[in-house]
Amino acid sequence: MINRKIRGRPRKATREDLSFRAMEIYRHQGFSRVSFNEICRQLDIAKPSIYRNFGSEEGLITSTLELHGLDILEKLNNIIQTDENFLDQLEKLQDFFINIPLAYNQGCLILQARRIQGDLSNEAVELLISIEQKFVKTLELWIKSAIRLKEVNKNLKPRIGAHLILSLIGFCQTAISGGKSTNDVREVMSLSLLSLTSPQA
Repeated sequence: MINRKIRGRPRKATREDLSFRAMEIYRHQGFSRVSFNEICRQLDIAKPSIYRNFGSEEGLITSTLELHGLDILEKLNNIIQTDENFLDQLEKLQDFFINIPLAYNQGCLILQARRIQGDLSNEAVELLISIEQKFVKTLELWIKSAIRLKEVNKNLKPRIGAHLILSLIGFCQTAISGGKSTNDVREVMSLSLLSLTSPQA
């Protein structure tokens, strides 16, 4: 009996690979606009493979949310964990927020998930809350450091400042998708963030 090896067989997609590709699809097309059948078609994978890797469609969405959250948090840290002063970091943060809806048609997956929260699994909702808490904590620590350096209004409560900054992601997404120019969006953001900076900065 001749033992033959099958050559050229395509490599099986890993869970990480599928999560990344699905994340890009959802970023550009939206959670609510892509059916389970369509996501399988675009991933070029059968439903049983999704079930095997993620347990369900909700499991896939949860995995993409986690990946997106880690990606955005890493990019945020790359901006604020530098030796630049607070105002320069804040300007780069504005550019980053403006770029999210420009780079992805449907914008931030966290905001997308908030809009369909009632349809998400408990696991996805818990993850969503956890991601938002990490963002708030990261921004709080950044603002506290700036207060110590007298680059931020000393009377500002870091947690309030963190929530203000996060709210601007939603503003950018709504404004830019509504046709507002990036210059107008940047001007509104700058005015909104004036309360953060110290008069001595």
